[in-house]
Amino acid sequence: MNFENQKILKKLIVAYSAYYNRELSDDVIKMYIEDLSEFDLTEIVDAFKKYRNDAKNRQMFLPAQIKEIISPIVEKKDLAISTALRVKEAIYKYGWSNENEAKIFIGPAGWKMIDRFGGWKYVCENLGINLMEGQFFAQFRDAIESNLKLNQAGINTELPSIEQSSYAGQIKQITNRLIKKHDI
Repeated sequence: MNFENQKILKKLIVAYSAYYNRELSDDVIKMYIEDLSEFDLTEIVDAFKKYRNDAKNRQMFLPAQIKEIISPIVEKKDLAISTALRVKEAIYKYGWSNENEAKIFIGPAGWKMIDRFGGWKYVCENLGINLMEGQFFAQFRDAIESNLKLNQAGINTELPSIEQSSYAGQIKQITNRLIKKHDI
């Protein structure tokens, strides 16, 4: 962020601190600017407005809250739920006879977990019979989430990363922002 935009951001932070009736020292304002400098000024202004217009927010924001608005963090639980829902949809959409299409739709991490649960044909044929639907999807979701946590801890579970296989667009967006920030 250039010097002019930092001056504008400082004025905005001061205005918002007055809006929320919170006095900020110059050092704290510098910290706000430093913490938010990785983003474009327009992104920050939009995030400030979103924060201000949310009735739940009655106190001055912290930079981390603005960062979360600009670039939401995808939680492991959300990734696991999304994968379990893709599996459920694939079962009804493709059935056991269209394994290749289902594999593409589910993605590599979800497919590896399908293999751990007995394979595509087994899951399709036994869902609702030997595999209770609600229980299966809850276990599947929990297993995916557990593997994500284990992978993060450095324990190899031999599952490809869901973050890489399903959220490549988000990773590209973050990479582009870093490239722009560092003028690479």
